[in-house]
Amino acid sequence: MATNEPLLLLCEQAQTLNARAFYLGQYEAAYHLLVGALHVAANLGDEGRLRELASLAAEQGKRSAAAAPGRRLSAYLREMFRMATTRAELLAQKVELGRSISAAERAWTASESTQPVAKRPTTAR
Repeated sequence: MATNEPLLLLCEQAQTLNARAFYLGQYEAAYHLLVGALHVAANLGDEGRLRELASLAAEQGKRSAAAAPGRRLSAYLREMFRMATTRAELLAQKVELGRSISAAERAWTASESTQPVAKRPTTAR
């Protein structure tokens, strides 16, 4: 079993439960399940999944607000899912930035190891 396999499964299960809760009109529960999936995807460093979850959050925000019976509840749901969308986008950017920094550090380290070491000038005694 791969090291990340349990976390991948957890993330998929959270997404499945999110879809069920959303289908049943349990929008607040759906939101929390979605945010749980976001945290797991972030811990995995799965930028692609984070971007997918950002899109899902935006879509669910629009659909839940349209389905909500009251204006106050509609605005509340829209804001909750907007926060999830923003969180997912920021986490994806964090993962992307971390990879870019790591690649730059590896390139810098590799370039330093190929540079000749300068000799120190010797002092006459």
